[in-house]
Amino acid sequence: MDVNNILRTFLLIFCLTVSTPLGAFAQGSPDGEGGLGVKLILSAMEQFRANVGSSRVDVSRYRVKVDVDLVKSRQMILNLGASYGISDYTFSGSPVDPWSDPWGEIRSADTGLSLILPGSGRWSYFLASTLDWSWEEGAATADGLVYGIIASAVHAFRMDRRLGFGVGVFEGLEETKIFPYAVVSWKLKEKLTLQNPFRAGPVGPAGLELAWDASDKWQIGSGAAYRSFRFRLDDKGIAPEGVGEMTGIPAWVRASWKMKPGTRLDLYAGAILAGETVIVDSSGRKVDTGHLDPAPMGAVSLKWDL
Repeated sequence: MDVNNILRTFLLIFCLTVSTPLGAFAQGSPDGEGGLGVKLILSAMEQFRANVGSSRVDVSRYRVKVDVDLVKSRQMILNLGASYGISDYTFSGSPVDPWSDPWGEIRSADTGLSLILPGSGRWSYFLASTLDWSWEEGAATADGLVYGIIASAVHAFRMDRRLGFGVGVFEGLEETKIFPYAVVSWKLKEKLTLQNPFRAGPVGPAGLELAWDASDKWQIGSGAAYRSFRFRLDDKGIAPEGVGEMTGIPAWVRASWKMKPGTRLDLYAGAILAGETVIVDSSGRKVDTGHLDPAPMGAVSLKWDL
C-alpha cells in the first residue's frame, strides 16, 4: 500500500472530522444539549515474570488518560482524547542471550479526535483519527510516530442490542497495519451483556467481553483481546534505532465497583497468552523473535466523570 495515499486519506478525514462538527459547535446545537464533559482515567498493570527465550521479563505499565466531549447532542458526539504512559520492562538472563536486555523503559503518548453521527433509520457511524508516539527512553520521540484512522458502522436492533463492523488503518514504525473488527453491545439477558471492552486503536481491535450486572454497584466480566505494543528503540543494543514489539492475547476476569455516580473502580486478574517479542532493525528486517510463556497479570483502573 502506498504510504503517500494513506497520508493523504488520513489528512482528509482528519480535516473533515475537525471542521464539520466544530462548525456546528460554533453555531450551537439546535436542541441546546451541547456541553463539556471530561473523563479522567488512571490505570496500572503488572505483567508478572515469564520466560522469553532463555531469559525472563516482567512489565509494569502506568497510564493517565483524559477525554473531553467537545460536542454532545442528539446530532453528534465529538470527543478529544489524550493520554501518556510509561511501560517499565525488566529483563534478566545471560548476557549472551539477546533477550537478556533488549530494551528498557518505554514512553507513549497519543491524541485523537472521534466523531459519532446518527444515520438514517437505526444506523450510526463512528470516525476517528489518531496520532500515537511510542519510544524507548533515549530515542527520538518523533521517530516513534504512528498515525491512523478508524471507521465503523453500527446497527441498533433495539436500544440494548447493537452490532456493527469497522476497520482500522495505521502507518508508522516500518509497518502498515490494517485490521477489521466487530462492534458488539448485545444484551443476552436482563443482567448479561456481550460487549467490546476496548476502543480499537494502534495496539489492536476492540476485543470481546461477557459482563454480568451483579448489583447496582458491582459488575463482573470476563474477556480477551489481541494487543500489540510496538515502539522505537534507542541507538544502542542489537538493533540501533530499530523497533521493538511485544504481542499477546490478554484473557481476564474483571470486577467493577461503581463507587458513586461518575466514579468507577475496575480490578483485573488474568494472563497474557500466545505472547511474542520481536526486534526489527532500522531497515525493517526482523532481527530476532522470542516466544513468551503464559504470563500472569493484574491491573487496576480508576475513572472519574468530572
